[in-house]
Amino acid sequence: MRLERVGPYLWRIPPDARPGMRVPGLVVADEALIASIRSDASLEQVANGATLPGIVKASLAMPDILPVGTQAALRETFGSTCHGTGRRLSRTAAVKAARGRRIQQELEAAGVVARATRRDAPAEEMPEAYKDVREVVDVVHRFGISTRVARLKPLGVIKG
Repeated sequence: MRLERVGPYLWRIPPDARPGMRVPGLVVADEALIASIRSDASLEQVANGATLPGIVKASLAMPDILPVGTQAALRETFGSTCHGTGRRLSRTAAVKAARGRRIQQELEAAGVVARATRRDAPAEEMPEAYKDVREVVDVVHRFGISTRVARLKPLGVIKG
């Protein structure tokens, strides 16, 4: 799959990389992660997503576990699979739970760049505010409505 580097952590699959792509594919990853996902189906799935009607501007692959819907998903869930984990804490509860902590510094210490326009925004998005992605994807994988394609590592959080 043809892949162009467009920034330190941003890669682009041009729309002419495969027939039927309506938009480019964008992948957020460092060089080590790109090297590892070249050997699995992740880039193909980003390109597949770029062929779907309704995808606007780009098919985007963010660091996370990338699940792909199966034939069972077409029968059981209208072709849908999880696109995220869902919140464990409301935004208000997350801000309250984060009092006294320096969430932005904690994220940066873990290698995740965090930028926000509001002081409380990093706390709203702290990892503990969300369900564990492995647990969520394991459930849909066990039920046969999704297949794990790749595990990606977060590099950044932008909160407006």
